[in-house]
Amino acid sequence: MAKEKLKFKFSKISVIVFLVLSLVLVSLLFVFKEPIEKVLNKNVQILDFDGLVMHTIDVGQAEAIMIKLPDGKNMLVDSGNTGKEKNLKLKSYLDDAYFKNLENKEIDYFVITHSDSDHCGGAEMIFEEYSVKKVFRPAIFSSINSEDMERVYITNPFTTKTSIWSRVIDSMYNEPDCQVVFSDSTILISESEYSINFLAPEKNSVFSDVNSYSPLIKIIYKGKSILLTGDATKESEISAIDKLSHCDILNVGHHGSKYSTSQEFLDKVTPYYAVISCNNSDKDYGHPHQEVLNRLLEIMPEKNIYRTDLNGNIVSTISQEGEIGFLVDVESNSYYIKVEYIIV
Repeated sequence: MAKEKLKFKFSKISVIVFLVLSLVLVSLLFVFKEPIEKVLNKNVQILDFDGLVMHTIDVGQAEAIMIKLPDGKNMLVDSGNTGKEKNLKLKSYLDDAYFKNLENKEIDYFVITHSDSDHCGGAEMIFEEYSVKKVFRPAIFSSINSEDMERVYITNPFTTKTSIWSRVIDSMYNEPDCQVVFSDSTILISESEYSINFLAPEKNSVFSDVNSYSPLIKIIYKGKSILLTGDATKESEISAIDKLSHCDILNVGHHGSKYSTSQEFLDKVTPYYAVISCNNSDKDYGHPHQEVLNRLLEIMPEKNIYRTDLNGNIVSTISQEGEIGFLVDVESNSYYIKVEYIIV
């Protein structure tokens, strides 16, 4: 005997009641939007901060720093190392953690500190995947790419034969509507709420070490400051010593190498916090060196030293009130659940 199928009939009154209840529920969700979202996201790290936000991304034994400036512009300093997997990890963080809740998804300023692969290794990917408006590059030329030598002439230019640097140079000059400038101490970006000041190197400086071309960059907002150093050496630190002053957050030079962050340098910048991009899982460089850590520990407590090898992705913030904060172990796949998602 065949089973008779159940039939559901909805009266007009049932439909009206359902629609009314749905509207009431949606209204209540919006009325209590904030407490509901707090309960749903109690274990989620919220990355949509106001003010200035600096992401020191865990890219292994390399460096990539993404900064949301107070006016909504985005500033990328270096791009991690070479390799498809490493590039994908950086892109994943930018897409899922940094750009996810931002309206402006362009890179307004891209600072490539120098030609070492652990700082420019992801640059080709950046130019391919994102719109870059302005590049600050070092006066390091490629002897492989003769066109680069012809673009700008300086006396006795420093050249390197690495193929990665040659490709990066091609990428930056082929980026549509992108301005390329050479990093030097004449550059000052002054906005109503913040300033970005390049303190070194001096214009037309020629060094024997590619690391020395790394610019020292000071960002000031609400009376607080961040000092970015790339792989700056003691030589470049001393060359800018008269321009240096106190900073609140120091991006420690060269992953904590003993050839950077000299005592003379620290005596001038006297930071309250230090952030170090390092990870010796690939090669044992011994970064950060203990003598550098000892110098830092003389001027700050250990809890004020943040390291990507210990803390993962590190987010440093300067609020609109001028307060400094830190968030560590930030995951690139943290999704903030909004009431609107539930309604849909």
